[in-house]
Amino acid sequence: MNFRHVFWRIARISRIRTRSAHLNSADQQKLRRSLITSLVIQGIGSFAPFLTIILLARYSGPATQGTFSAFKTWADLVSSLFVFGFPQAFIYLINKGIVERHHLLNISLLYAAATAILTVPLVMHSVAYDYNQVPSDRDLALYVAMISFGLGAIVLNRLIRTIYLTIDDGFLFSLITSAPAFFILVLMVAASQYENFSYDIAYFLAGMLTCIATGIWIWKIVVATPNYRFSIGFLPRKALASQSIHSFIQSICFTLQPVISIYFILYFGGSIVSVAEFTAATITIAAVNVLFAIIAPIFFNRWTSAMNGILLRRINKVADATTVIFFFIGLAVFPFYTFLVPLLFGPDYDSAIPAFQIVSLAVAPVAFTRIIASAIHAADRPDLNTVSCGVRLFLSVCLQLCFAQLWAMDPVIAAVWAWVGAEWGAGAYSWYKTRKLLTEAKWQ
Repeated sequence: MNFRHVFWRIARISRIRTRSAHLNSADQQKLRRSLITSLVIQGIGSFAPFLTIILLARYSGPATQGTFSAFKTWADLVSSLFVFGFPQAFIYLINKGIVERHHLLNISLLYAAATAILTVPLVMHSVAYDYNQVPSDRDLALYVAMISFGLGAIVLNRLIRTIYLTIDDGFLFSLITSAPAFFILVLMVAASQYENFSYDIAYFLAGMLTCIATGIWIWKIVVATPNYRFSIGFLPRKALASQSIHSFIQSICFTLQPVISIYFILYFGGSIVSVAEFTAATITIAAVNVLFAIIAPIFFNRWTSAMNGILLRRINKVADATTVIFFFIGLAVFPFYTFLVPLLFGPDYDSAIPAFQIVSLAVAPVAFTRIIASAIHAADRPDLNTVSCGVRLFLSVCLQLCFAQLWAMDPVIAAVWAWVGAEWGAGAYSWYKTRKLLTEAKWQ
């Protein structure tokens, strides 16, 4: 499969000439450079979370990998809760000339600091209900403080990342975007080598390094702002809320889904090893997500100012073709899991091979929805993406309950079949709504 060809097909749709604006040759060259940089640097960085799980599984066992995966899915949910869909809203407000970059920078600095405080009760709640496990030799207050700081650092990075994206989407953007994942990879693997897996210390240290790296972006934004001073300017709350609320709900749906799935696995008799098998198997879906998430911000940044009927139709055709390609890829890799899973994760994961094979059936709708979602948002219909995410979450929960409770399936198998059904359901909804959208007069 020539992935470069697929991405050039997607990139070519950004060259459409509109009545109001079009990309000249210099813009096209810049787009190519941005794509290559993102694919190389962010591609390597985006592989870091997968490598973290693989290394923990291979060298520390399912129990350690399951503990980390459960914590990481919870941390992703909490960070999404506090990021509140602001990143895409920031892009929209800056590109439309509604708010200056430095105003959003100042607000982000204060907001991230507040986040580190506001996450304290959530960390305590996760411990009280046994979702996250405190290392045996750790004081609870210290554990809470370190996890809260790490979460605040991640929120800061995600907010500043979007502001800096409107200045430059090249090397520095890609490098620092990938940095937090590398920090977590190195520090988590190092922590797993000790008898007591101190993932809280590793997360805290990763947060400190993330703050240092994000400081480079902050400095660049300040330098790009003549007569910068720390002040809070006008903030169009209505416009910010209207752009943020849909991204917020979508993000919560994405990050809540694995948390609920893990909870049900444990509720229906699974162990931390079952959690490890499930999170390892869903790497397949996560990999496809990451593949398109790498370039989605770059295209969304351009599509917001260039969207028209011709562009939307071409994006839709590319999404359809990509879906077919990934469907056959999912089927083609089916027999290879029998030796790839034990090779990568170790012999303890032999029992997870059926879960990997089932999850491969979901890669096609995942590819479709991740392409078309950015186009739909750029067409000023984020509500359609919100409903699609809601469909995915609803089907995932309902199907897992039915498979585990009514059909008495193994907890892990029930969870992965639920994810497959949920992805196809969400993809079908987005496919139908995109075609209906194209019948509207404004896209003719």
